[in-house]
Order: sequence, then structure tokens, then C-alpha cells
Amino acid sequence: MDMSTIIRQLHAVLPLHTEFFTNNLAISQVGRSGDLAIVKTTTPHKLGAAGDITYALVVGVLSELPIVSLTRQGHCLKGLTSQGHDLSVDFNEIHITGAIPEEFNGAFRLIDVSARDSFEGYMKSLPVETVASGNIVLRENRHIENGYNGRKQITIIDEFTFSYPVSDTLPSATNNAGAVRTMPRVSGVIDVQQLVDSYTKQPPQNYWAYVVLGSMVISKNRYVDRDSVTTQTPATIFRQTGIVNFDVYVVAPTVDELSGRKTRDSMQSQIAPALYKSLLNWLPPSEFNPHQYSAVVATGHDVSAYNRSFLLHRFGFERSVDITRCDTINPAFNSAFRSVALDFLKLDGCNDIVQMTASLDLD
Repeated sequence: MDMSTIIRQLHAVLPLHTEFFTNNLAISQVGRSGDLAIVKTTTPHKLGAAGDITYALVVGVLSELPIVSLTRQGHCLKGLTSQGHDLSVDFNEIHITGAIPEEFNGAFRLIDVSARDSFEGYMKSLPVETVASGNIVLRENRHIENGYNGRKQITIIDEFTFSYPVSDTLPSATNNAGAVRTMPRVSGVIDVQQLVDSYTKQPPQNYWAYVVLGSMVISKNRYVDRDSVTTQTPATIFRQTGIVNFDVYVVAPTVDELSGRKTRDSMQSQIAPALYKSLLNWLPPSEFNPHQYSAVVATGHDVSAYNRSFLLHRFGFERSVDITRCDTINPAFNSAFRSVALDFLKLDGCNDIVQMTASLDLD
């Protein structure tokens, strides 16, 4: 696993979970023409000239799914949509607009999904009516395949507009919702001192993430009372475990703060979850053999430096790999069996003596 692999992963995934590491362009309009989404930004997107093809991350675009029935029984809000929604219990709120009376509109806690076209939520304020009317819609931040949101290969139309493929069955999108996240501020350095030397002043809220690779550690022998790696001989099945460490250092400007405490708190509440959603349980490619415990795990995080201009916070990660016989000087030590033949002959019926012979055909 090399540094560029980690950087590519963070470029592709990290902007999905936080806006701190990207330039963010507000979306003014999202339309759909057949299987193409047409997106307009409030300011020039600077993603290229007309006809260029590139990539951009679209987030926060809300779909408007018509609700054909909306009722309440006590505090329980029950809805039926015109087609399948993207709600899941304990993950989403219900956002409803266009209903009469007004108490049926707003954000409600989702408590049950019995089918893809139905949902139940909890209402705090109860209207007199038990049935809503009007042009009622469910607003969703959908992340389904070929939806409005996600990393998209886009085609530039003009300085404010671009398009990308979507499903031709998607409901309409809400205007003035969502953003385009571009130019992820993620890089890599050899060591922390090089990071500090290369960092330049950034506006507040413009964070940088730097990947620093650590050393590979070979696992120690847990079966003998000494601090060494596992003893190997040519007659044994060769296997060692390598532990690959790497850190992601986040640099955050703190010129508007007296103590840096607010920025430190954001590392715990916002940046840690975003990095973990981007890296944990990821199985990166390796020059050695991955095994069932090879996914990336977290090892902790802490403040590395603070000088009143910026705060440097370290997030630690590691993954393990297997070093096996195919990685050694004699990978062809074993020969495969082509066939195995066993013969049994009973020599003495009284004493149950049996003679067994075996013949092996080796490659």
C-alpha cells in the first residue's frame, strides 16, 4: 500500500462526508432531461470549458417524491408515496412540504418503514385534522445508484452548467439545494516537518489533510518469552504478519481563535467521523497477500501541534498483510498431489489386522 493509493481514496470519498477539504459551489437549479441531470451553479464552476469531461462530487440535492396519502393516528404520521422512497429506519428524518394544514409539514422522526412506498413518523404538534391535503411531497437526500448525488463524471455545458447520467425514473429535484464539491485539499508528505514547512496560510474553514506513511512492523512471536519475530525454518509453512501504519494529519487555521479549543472540538465531532467513514473497513491493494483482518482500522488521534496560527491534528490508522511462502526465496517448496490411491487388505480376521498402502502421484 503506497501513499498515492490512500490519497486517491480520500480524494474520492472524503468530500462526500465533509466540506472542510473542498471548494464548495452552491447549486441554483437541477433539472432532468431523460437520463441526464442538468445542474446550474450560482457562480462559475471553473471545472473546464464547454465539451470537457471531468469528475465532480454532487451532494445535498433533494428529490421531491409525491405523497399520495398522508394521515395521522394520534402522534403516528403515516404516508404512502407514488413510487419507492429511499428511507431507512434510524438513518433518516422525514421532510414533508406542500401539506395542508401546516402541522403536517416539516421534519419528523422516522419510526417505521413497512414497504418501499410507505413510512411512519412521529408528530409532536397535532392538528385537528387526521388527513392532509394539497400537493404533498417527500424531500429526500437520495444516494441510490444513478441518483442525483455522488461522484459523477460530468460534461461541461457552459461556465455555469454541466450534466451527468442519472436514472430516467428519478423524481424531480428541488432547486436551490445541494452543492458541488471540487478540488479536494488532500496531499502527502514524507514526514511531519516537511508538512509544516510546506503548509501555506489558508482562509478559516479551509482544512488540509496530509498523508504520512509509517514503517511496516512485523508481528512478534507471542509463543516464546523473548522479543523477536516468529522463528521460521524451511520445513515449516511460512507465514508472517506485517502491520502497515499511516497517519492523516489535518491542518486547520486558527487565526480567529484565542485557544484553538473550538477547532480541537471540531476534530472530534466532525473530522474524525468523516475520516472514519472514508477509510475504516477499506481493503486497499497490497504487494502482499491480504487476509480476513486486512481492512484499515483506527489507532487513535491527538493534537500534534498548535501555534495560534494553525492546529495540527494526527489521526492514526493501520492495516495488516500476510507475508507467505510465495513472497520468499523458495516459493515452490511444496509439490501438488496429482492423485492419491489407498488400498486396504485385511490380513488377520481374528485380530483385525489391516494393512494399508498408499501411492502418490506428484506433479
